[in-house]
Formats: sequence, structure tokens, C-alpha cells
Amino acid sequence: MTRWQRSRLWATILVVACGSDVGPPAPVASVTVTPAVTPLSAGATVQLTAVPKDANGTPLSGRIVIWSSSAPAVASVDGSGLVSGKSPGAARITASSEGKSGSADVNVSPGPANRLVFTVQPTTTGAGSPITPAVQVSVRDALGNAATGFTGNVTIGIGANPVGGTLAGTKTVAAVAGVADFGDLSIDKASTGYTLSAASPGLSGTTSSAFTIITGGISPGQSSITALPATITASGGGSLATITVTARDDQGNRVAGASVVFVATGSGNTLTQSSGTTDAAGMATGTLSSTGAGAKILSVTIAGVVVTQTDTVTVTPAAVAALAFAVQPSDAVAGSTIAPVVEVEIQDAFGNRVTSATHSVTVAILANPSGGTLSGTKTVSAVSGVAAFSLLSIELAGTGYTLAASATGITGATSNDFSITPGTASRLVFFAEPSNVVAGATITPAVQIEIQDAFGNRVPTATTSITLAFAANPSGGTLSGSKSRAAVAGVATFDNLSIDTAGVGYRLRGTATGLTPDTSAAFSVVAGAATQLVFTRQPSSTAATVAITPGVQVTARDGLGNTAVGFSGSVTVAIGTNGGGGALSGIATVAAVSGVAVFSTLSIDGAGTGYTLTATVTGLAGATSTPFNITVGAAAGLSFLVQPPNASGGGTLSPAVQVEILDAGGNRVTSASTSVSLTLTSNPSRGTLSGTNPMAAVNGVATFANLSIDSAGVGYTLVASATGLTGATSAGFDISVGSAAKLAFVVQPSNTSGGAAIAPAVQVEVQDAGGNRVSIGTYSVVLGIASNPGSGTLSGTTQVSSTGGRATFADVSINNAGAGYTLSASSSGLSAATSSSFDIIVGTATRLAFLAQPTSTTGGVPIGPAVTVEIQDAGGNRVTDATNGVTIGIGTNPNSGTLSGTTTVAAASGLATFSTLTIDSDGTGYAFTASAAGLVGAASTAFNVIVGPPAQLAFRIHPTTTAGGAIITPAIQVEVRDAGGNHVVGAANTVTVGITSNPNDGTLSGTKSAAAVAGVATFGTLHIDSAGIGYRLGATALGLSGATSNAFNITVGVPARLGFHVHPSSTAAGASITPPVEVEIQDAGGNRVTTATNSVTVALAANPGTSTLSGSSPKSGVGGVATFANLSLNKTGTGYTLRATSGSLVPDTSAGFNVTPDGVDAGLSSLAAATDTIGQCAYSCVPGIHASTVTVTVKDQFGNPGSGSPVVLSASGTGNAFSPSASGNADASGVFTAAFNSAVTGAKTISATAGGAAITQTAAAVVMPVLVGAGDIADCNSIRDDATANLLDSIPGVVFTAGDNAYPNGRTQDYADCYDPTWGRHKSRTRPVVGNHEYDSSGTAAPYFAYFGAAVADSLGNGFGYYSFDLGTWHVVVLNSDSGSTSGAGAGQLSWLQSDLVGRTNQCVLAIWHRALFTSGASNGGAPRIRRLWAVLEDAGAEVIINGHDHLYERFAPQDSLGNATPAGIREFIAGTGGGALHTSYVTHPTLVEASDEGNFTWGVLRLILYANSYHWEFLPAQSQGTYSDVGSGTCH
Repeated sequence: MTRWQRSRLWATILVVACGSDVGPPAPVASVTVTPAVTPLSAGATVQLTAVPKDANGTPLSGRIVIWSSSAPAVASVDGSGLVSGKSPGAARITASSEGKSGSADVNVSPGPANRLVFTVQPTTTGAGSPITPAVQVSVRDALGNAATGFTGNVTIGIGANPVGGTLAGTKTVAAVAGVADFGDLSIDKASTGYTLSAASPGLSGTTSSAFTIITGGISPGQSSITALPATITASGGGSLATITVTARDDQGNRVAGASVVFVATGSGNTLTQSSGTTDAAGMATGTLSSTGAGAKILSVTIAGVVVTQTDTVTVTPAAVAALAFAVQPSDAVAGSTIAPVVEVEIQDAFGNRVTSATHSVTVAILANPSGGTLSGTKTVSAVSGVAAFSLLSIELAGTGYTLAASATGITGATSNDFSITPGTASRLVFFAEPSNVVAGATITPAVQIEIQDAFGNRVPTATTSITLAFAANPSGGTLSGSKSRAAVAGVATFDNLSIDTAGVGYRLRGTATGLTPDTSAAFSVVAGAATQLVFTRQPSSTAATVAITPGVQVTARDGLGNTAVGFSGSVTVAIGTNGGGGALSGIATVAAVSGVAVFSTLSIDGAGTGYTLTATVTGLAGATSTPFNITVGAAAGLSFLVQPPNASGGGTLSPAVQVEILDAGGNRVTSASTSVSLTLTSNPSRGTLSGTNPMAAVNGVATFANLSIDSAGVGYTLVASATGLTGATSAGFDISVGSAAKLAFVVQPSNTSGGAAIAPAVQVEVQDAGGNRVSIGTYSVVLGIASNPGSGTLSGTTQVSSTGGRATFADVSINNAGAGYTLSASSSGLSAATSSSFDIIVGTATRLAFLAQPTSTTGGVPIGPAVTVEIQDAGGNRVTDATNGVTIGIGTNPNSGTLSGTTTVAAASGLATFSTLTIDSDGTGYAFTASAAGLVGAASTAFNVIVGPPAQLAFRIHPTTTAGGAIITPAIQVEVRDAGGNHVVGAANTVTVGITSNPNDGTLSGTKSAAAVAGVATFGTLHIDSAGIGYRLGATALGLSGATSNAFNITVGVPARLGFHVHPSSTAAGASITPPVEVEIQDAGGNRVTTATNSVTVALAANPGTSTLSGSSPKSGVGGVATFANLSLNKTGTGYTLRATSGSLVPDTSAGFNVTPDGVDAGLSSLAAATDTIGQCAYSCVPGIHASTVTVTVKDQFGNPGSGSPVVLSASGTGNAFSPSASGNADASGVFTAAFNSAVTGAKTISATAGGAAITQTAAAVVMPVLVGAGDIADCNSIRDDATANLLDSIPGVVFTAGDNAYPNGRTQDYADCYDPTWGRHKSRTRPVVGNHEYDSSGTAAPYFAYFGAAVADSLGNGFGYYSFDLGTWHVVVLNSDSGSTSGAGAGQLSWLQSDLVGRTNQCVLAIWHRALFTSGASNGGAPRIRRLWAVLEDAGAEVIINGHDHLYERFAPQDSLGNATPAGIREFIAGTGGGALHTSYVTHPTLVEASDEGNFTWGVLRLILYANSYHWEFLPAQSQGTYSDVGSGTCH
């Protein structure tokens, strides 16, 4: 009950209590509430009315009514009955009065949608991942009730966006029952403080609570690895590529704190990382250096995820240093090419092939066991660092050949051993030559033949069967004995050979299948005693009385038929068989000379057959010759056997004339075949003898079967002749005239002009076969043209009867000129004749003729083909030498056309050609006339001229003067015309106009191409921007001649825009831009409006450096230009631009310009060193270990980076170096870096200048000492000690040896010859150790102590081989493991050690001796007697022990003297790798071995950097002596 209700009630009570005159009121019997049922929206109100009534239903007034609601949260009611909707639902509103009540039902529905609320807030989610649970936005009415009926769209967006993230997913959703669910929203950028906003048209929006987007997992695709520079040089650390890794999730967000592991392909790599995890920017850096050349593919694993991207650093070889056999020479067959091809590689100090090297490399035989010769190209220029020797061969077999490779300025190389074996059996060679022997006796010593390859090497495996035969058999001897023998160990022996026939110059020839044979040296077979005579040159047949030649020869021979050269008895010959009764003349008895009697004057006078001679001498068996003949003599003369008969002219002489060949006695020499010739001697009519002549005799007779004489005559005679023979003359004979047989021209046709009679008259004669005129009879002779070069016609009387044997043609002529005419003459039954050639020449010019008539053409187009007029003589022949001027004119002119072109032409070779003739007007039936002075003219055939196609353009309406940028009016028109200038009304060509005369570089704008309509193209939108006087336009159209307009002008218009006249130029920060920037006030065409004075303002448009523009106050135009003389910017940047504005004028933006740093500010610039403690180093220094990366950051007074500033670094002290250089230019960020190293220990202060100014800040680095060396070193039979000594050359610091310094026995000579030339060059800085080999020579190691002297004495100068020294902050102890002092721990050395270590608890301690306590090596094993020394050192807290003795490299984990692992133990190194032969057998493998070169045995040195409380070790391989390396570090106890 409200206070108002209560006050009313009390008033009523008071009235009743006080009484009145009115009777008591009627009680309320019922209450009626209207309306009884009411719908209502939340937030709306409705007024209910309650009427109390009495029992009769009469309304009662003045009664108190109390209102109430059954569900106030749904609908509330006040004391007046005003109901307010609160939330959806049903409520019963009750009105009570005096205990009675009535009610009304109110149904409350939600109010209209009013606002949005986030009912599910966004939660922390990974970048790019859907926000879960799904974000939910609900629609509320004004009272916050869910507007379940709302189905409109709700849109989500990012509210607070701290890093510019992008919202993805379905951002607009239709509400369902007033709720919009967003199930796939995601944001790509990680950050805290994001909010979302929700909006819907007509509703109040809302903002979510703040939430966070965290980075997602590592993305293999988004993460990256880069390495710069992309190319470095092979080194031990002096050339570095910086590796940068960026970890990102799938959305590109950088991920901090992720583990990073670098990997690089290839060998020899050194990778360092500044940190094992990414920094706050998601980045991690490191470096790569490598001794191995090649492409190194860098990859990275981030938080266990392999990044997709890789980067490649190319490691190029270092400087050329040495040669190495890349492909060793293989065993080869003698003379054959060594295969595979020998290759020598040019390498750097790390064994990398230097592919850029092109040095000339020479190979030669070094070890030459057989004195062979190396053939082939022995000097080759390297290609890509490799010299390939493709044709090398050695011809002599042998074992143990080696090659040496050399090149100027490069360390040479020696190949492995190889062998040359004999080649395939190729030839035979007489090993034991045959000696002189008596015929029939055995040749001794035995003949031997060797089987060799092509180069003379005996093939010991050959067993080929070899056959002997004669090569030279001067006497036709017979070779007896075993002539085929199989070779044994490559040699065939023939021990029973003999030859039966004596002779000088015998040679034997050895042959075998498939082998080149050989011929022996010449040898002789001598004969035995004479026993018989033999005719060795038989008598030959000869002519009677002629000496028998050659002379008869009789030889005395031994029993085997050999000439008995010692026989000199007299031999007599006589006729044996006398076939012709002849007598023997000449000397018949002759004394033998060397067993031979020669009879050179013998002859027989009687001819006959079957003669023989006999030979006799006392005591020898005689001999009879073979039969021979005495023949007739030689040919001597000729004789006519058949005389020549009478005949007709040209007829054959029959019977055939015959001539006989006789000897001197007149006998026919039937064997004679001599060629016989006949000639006329008596020739009464100058006849000619024809036929086959001369003729060769057959059986001594020459027959002439086809002789004839042409000219008739009486008393002819012939004479016969033959070389060397007496000739003969025939009897006389006669030749008469024959019957008609042929025609002949006796008067030939002569040259004449066309159409003229040929004079003199042509005559043709009738002749017999011999060419004699036949004057008897009459013959009809016909002339014709035989050869007709001018296609002429023969005119005149061409058929004539002969008179007295001749036909005369007096009036014949030929019309057409030509060279080489001939005539033919013919008559029935006679052979025709052809005249000699003659010419018909052209006459004088008389007339003209059209040779090429004019053809129909289009107006203005040249007539084609060209019209040609010919100058002719009277016969119509072209007068080729005529040069008359010929003129063409129009004869028939149907349309008053005008002839153009060259109408008068001088003839050339009788032709006048008119190639440019045109007629402008069309017409039908045109004709030309041709005329020339003094000649008869000509008229052409008719032709037509038609209207042509479009050929040219012409301006119909020319452009007029207008303002810049304004449209040219009236519109320009261009007309299409044919070649004759006629308007082609049907033309629709596309015409294009452009500026041809452009006095001010104007630009023509508007529609510049238009299609012609009815032959006219109209241009109504053209305008030109730049003002100028004398513009012209040109009109063009495809395929048509263009046109040029009249000149016109473009004037300046009103101000319309701005344009930078002088653009800003690049300048230094804070400096005024010069020259001053100028902005031009222009009209619409870009022309300067010189009268304009508008105020112009400039401001920064593009501001890449967030700079401030100074001096930019507005400027008024002067002469149309606003000048800004003092503009400047304070921040560097690339690509600044300015923007000029002025009221309503179109603004302009300048070209880009740059602002560079303003010098160097020494105070703002900085200098820092990345590593403050480094080890001594001179070459291949690794940053962070041997070098410190120094960074100089250059800035100007405004804090801008000093990009490009020259920087120079320096450091205090000596031995310092910066790489790659101590000077250079700062990069774009103003940064310059270099690696600092020093070969000299001590504190170093690093300073820098930039741009000549000394940077205020300095950096410090302390260079710590290096201890470097190895044991088991110098051997004169090895080059490995040279290699390790060369390695020491590049390493500063103190050198140690671990014993066995000079092999084989540590003698004085060993030190002088082997150690001193190698490691001895570092003697002055060496701290040596004595080894067991030092005691081999004397038992006292005296040469060792003598060589090193004071360096091996203790502090008192005692030379016991143990001593100590301080190196930096370390104490180094050198002990003797090979004297009696170690056999008992209480001996002098042990006591000395204990006292030496007293008080050194604050120092790091290192000990060196020869024999190792712990080792994996098989050759020398451990030395347990050293254990007590180890224990003393262990008690003193020693850090490191270095040993040798075992020729290997090994590193152990810290251990005690019993081999137990303990952090308080000592780390042992074994470095027996100084040059002695390595031990490659490992029999034990202690569990505490951390590193070993087992399997990659390598010579090298151990380098230790001794820091104040730690140490760093590196095992460095010597060049070309293996590739094993080991790197690590440890701390002092």
C-alpha cells in the first residue's frame, strides 16, 4: 500500500469515526477491471480501470482501490492502475477494494529490439584459429530483454586493434530468435588488448571485453632462414655468412622463445648460434664458415618443426695453394693411354678445388723404374680447377712408376705408385741373329726370336708358335731344320737350322699369326769345293754372225750346286748340236774368275734351229747348254708388193695398194709390224690423198684398203716410207672426173642489211665425190635458210638451174636482222651444202612502233606495265643504237584528261620506256601518240581510265587558333581522295590526326581517330595543351597518302592547375633544398599563366622518414611561378614527395627525392665489440673464439643513420687485423662491421673514425694466449711434417711438442735433417717434450737437450726434460715420461712436480708429456707408470693433460687417475699427429673417449686458447693430410 493510499484510508476512517448525517455507504460487492485481457510489450504501459460496484452492480465512487501484480518482474502496476511491461510473460493485475477484487490478464511480449550485447565473450585464441567458444551476440530490447523475434543481420568487427589484425570468418550473421552466433571468427595478428564490436542497423552497438590473440605453432612455410652474404670464401672462420632465422606462425606472427637448430649440408662447416632460442622479435642469428667449398644448403628446425625454406651459401675456394691428384694414374699397358684420365686438381689450403684456377699444370715421371718416356700432352691448362691429361702413356713396362705434378707458385703433388705391363703381343724381334755358315751346316749359335708388344717389351706370357722362312734368299737356298717353334717365356729358339745354297745377304723372316714379322740381319752361306760345271747363262737365239748376247756363262759348283768361288781353272766351250751347219767364232776358252767363266764374243754364221754348246774342264763333270736358234736379220727396206691402180676422183684405189718390209738380203721380215706411210710424190692436179694412212705391217706387209685421190689428173705416183727403213716409189697412175655427187658453195653469202640483196651473188657448184666440178648436165638447185637467228624470211629467186656445173642466185635477201645466218643448198640426188655464217644487220631508224601498249588504269595511277615505244628501221627491226627522244601525248582524249609523268624519254637500245604516265580524269577510249623528230610516228591502241580507290587525304576544314586545352572549333574535317585528287564519296577509311609541327611540345587530346562518312572524317573534340605558334596537324590513314594542315596557334588560357617547374632535389638532413623548388601556375593545358599571382602552399605528401618540412610558408606567384627558397627536412628517407595546393586550382605532387644524413655526429655514433675475450689468431679466425665482431653505428646530428659513411677501424698494440677489412662504408642502416683478431696477446682498445671524425665511444678486447702443437713429428721420409709445420706458420702462440720430435732415433742428424727444416723454424717459440725416440740414439736424449738447450731446462737450469712455465694466467708443466725418473714416484721429477704445484690453487694448470695413461691405440697402449704423475696433478686441480706416443688424435672426458669419470678430473688429449706414420689399429675403446679420428685418420695440430678460467680447443687438420677436426671448450675447476 502506497503512502497515498494509506493517507486516503486514514481520511476515510476519520470521517466514519467522527460520524455524519449520511447513512452508511453501500459496501463494495465486486470490482470490475477493464480491459480484462491486455497484450503489452516490455517497456510499454497500459492504463487499467477498476470500478468498485455494490451488490446491484452499481459503480461506487470514492472507494479506495489497491492494485497488485502477480508477476511484478513481468508487469508492474502503480497505484493508479498504470501497468508497465517488464519482461516477457503473463501477469494478473488485481485491483482490490474493501476486500473485493477484480483482475485483468496482461500478456507481456518483448519490446522492440533496441541494443546488442555480447552474451559469449571472445576468449584468448591462437592467431588464425577460430575463437572458441563461438562468440555470441544477443539482441535486447530497451529493458534488456532478449528480443527473440529479431532476425536481422548482426555484424562483428574489430574494435580495439593494437597491431592492425584482420578479422576473418563470417562477420555478418542473421539472428535466430534474437541471437547471432559467430562460430568461425579468427584474427591473424597476435597481440593483447583486442576487442570486438557488434553492430546492426537501428540498434545500439556494443563492444566485447578485451581478449588476447596468441601466436600459433611454428609455420614451416611462413618461417624463414636467410644467410648473407650469399658467397663466402673457404676458411677456418675468417669468412663468415650471417644466418638470420625468423620464426612465424601460420599467420606470419613472429614467435619468441622457440628453440632453433641450424643445419648445413656439406663438410667442413662451422655453425655458431648467438642463442638457442628466438628473441622477442622471433629471430635468432648465427654464423657459418666452412673449409669445404661448395653450395651449403642451410636449413633450420624451429621448435621441432622443419622450416620449408632453405637458403644457400656458396663457399668459394680460398687462394690457390697446392696440387693434388684427383684421379690417380692407374696401371696401364705399355704404350696405351692411362685410363681413367689422370686428373690433377688445383686446391686451396683446405683441399677444395679452386674452380676458377686455370694454371698450367705439368706432369712428369718421378719414379722411373724402366727408363720409360711419358708421352701425350704433359702440360695442360686447368679447366674449372682441374687439369685433365687424357692421352698419357708410357712405353716401357715396369713396376713402381710415379708421376709428379707441378705448377708455377703452387705446391706440387706426387701420384700413387702404378705399373706399366707389357702390351698385347704385337711383333717379333730377332733376339739371337743367324751367323755366317757353310752350306748344309747347322747355324750356331741357335737363332732366337722374342715376342714383344708394340713398344719393344718382351711378352713373357706369350707361347705363340713362330715360323722361320727366308726373307732374302740371294741364291735360292733351301732352309732345313725345325722352322716352327713355340715360344717359351716369350722366346722361340731354333737350334737345328741349315741352308744348302751359298750366298751373301741371306735374311730370315720370323712370322706368327697376328704378330708383325721381323727380318734378321744379313748373313752369308759359303760353298764347298768345286765338282761340276753348269751353264749359268745359256746361249740365246741370235741372228747369224751376230755375237751371242748376253755372253754365255759357265760356273763351277760344289756338290750342293753352290758356286765354287775359289775355282779358277780354264773352261772350254764348243758347238754340241749343229742345227744349221754353222761355225763357232770368238774366244772359246776362258779362265774362271771366282768360279765363273764368261764367253762374250761367241757367234755362229749359219741360220738354223736346235743349236747347243758344251763346256769342259779337266777333273770336273762337263755341261751341255739348252738349245738355241740362229735367225734371219733385221728389217732394212720397203717395196711395193701391189702397185696403185687408175681410179676416178674420190673413188677407192682397187685393188688395195700393198708395201712389203724386207731385211738387208731382200727377205720379207714376217715378224715386222712397222708402221708404213704413203705420200703423193708426183701430183699433177694438186690432189689430196685420203684413206687410212699410215698402216702397220702385218706379217711384214702393210695393206692400204681405202685410199682415194680427189682431183683428176694423169701421172700420179706414191712413195712408201717407214722409220729406219729404206723407202720405195710406186709406178705412175691416173685419176679421172666422176659422176655428180654433192653441192658446194663456191661464192659464200656476205653480210648485208635487212631486205637488201646479198651481193656478190651466191653461187653453188655441182661436184663429184672428190670435189671436182661436174660441168656436164643441168641440176636444179634450191636455196633456203639453214640457221635463222632473227627468224628472217628469204626472198628473191631461191631455185636456179646450174649452168656449166654452177647455179647463181643474184637477188636473194633476208628481212630480219640477226647474227649467224647460214644458207642451205639442195638438189635431188646430191648431198646438200651449208654456207658459212653471215649477218643481217639493222638499217637506219625510220619509224616508231608501240611495243607495250597502254592498259586501262585508274585515274592518277601510273599505267602499268610501262608503255614502251620501239625505234625501227624500214624492215621493222629495232634500231638498238638509236637514242632518239620519243614523246608521248594523248591522241584520243574522251574526258579532257591531263597526262602526267615523264612524257619525253630518250631511247635506250632502241626502246623508250614510259613508267610514270598517269591520266587524272576517267574516260573510255583514250589513246596515245608517239613522236620523234625525223621518224614516222605511231598511235597506241585504245584504253580506259576509271575512278581509283582511296589513295590520299586532304584537309577540308583546317584547324583554327584556340586556347590551350580548349576544343578546336569549327570541327576539323579530312577528305578521302583517289590518286587523282578526286573525292571518294564512298570511302569509310579510319583517319588519324596527330601533331606534325609542334613548336612547344604540345599534346593533342580528344578523339584522334575517326571513320570517314561519305568520304569525310570529322574531328570535333580535339584540343592541344601547350601554347605555341605554328602548330600543324597531319592526317594519316592506312594505305593512303597523308595530308598536313595549315599552320595555327594555341594561346594561353586562365589559371586552372599547378605544376612543379623545379622539382625538389635530394639533399642532406637539415640543409635547404637547392635549387629552390618552383611551382608553376598553369592553364588547363599546362601552360604557365605569366600574369597569375595566386598564393601557393607546399607540404609533404610522401613522408617515409616522418620528417618535418621547414620553410614551407605560402608563396605568391611571380610571373606565374611560386618559388620556395628555404625548404628543408630533418629526417633521412628515400622517396619523399611534396604536394602543391592553391585554392581551387588542381594540385600537383612532385617527383620523389631523398634526404641523406648530415655528416657524422661523433657523440651519437657508437662502437661495440661482440666478444671481449678472444684467442691469439692470425688467419681463419672464427668470431666469438679467435675474433670479435666489431660494430660501428654511424649517425648524424639528427640521429639519422650515416649510410655510406667511410669507416676506419684501428686497435692499440701490434699484431692486429680486421677482416674482411679495417675500412669500408656503412650500410643503409649506418652500420659497418668487421671481425677483429690479433696475433699478439694483451688488452686491446678498438677505436673508429667515421667520415673522418673520431667516434667518442671505444671498445675493448683482451687477446688470450694460444698453445699449439702435436707429438710424433719429423720424418725425412714423409712430407706430413712439412704439412703440419706449414699449418703452424699461420698460427701464432707458443708451440709445444709432445715427444718423438725427430725420427727415426732422435739423433743429431735427425734433428738437423728432419726436424729443423720443418718444425725447427718455430724453435724460438717452442716448448718441447722429450719422447722415447729421443732416447733411441744415446739412451740419454743428448741430441734433444743439445738442440733445444735452455728451452728444456727447469727453473734452475737443470736439463732433466721436465720444466714449467706460465702462459697468460695458466701454469704449464712439461714432464719426462721416458727416463728413469718416472719409474718411482718418489724420484726427482715427482718431487719437483709436487713442489712446482704448491701455491697454484688459483691458477689453471696444464701438463704435457709423451706417453699417455689412457689411450685406444694398439701400437703403444697406455703407460700405467704415469699414474702417479696424473694423481699429483689431479690433487693440484689440473685441467688438461696433453700426450703423444700413440699416433692418433683422441680426447677424453674429465677423469681421475683410475679412469673414473668425475667433474673434478683432468681432460686428456692425445695428439700424436705431427707427421709420423699414423696408427690405424684401435684395440681398446675406453668409455670416456669423447672424440677420435678413428676411421678418418688425420695429421694435424691441437690448438688451445687459454682464457682466465676456461679454455677452448681445436684439432686442425693439415692441408691434404686428412679432414678430421674437433672443437670444444671447458672451464677450470
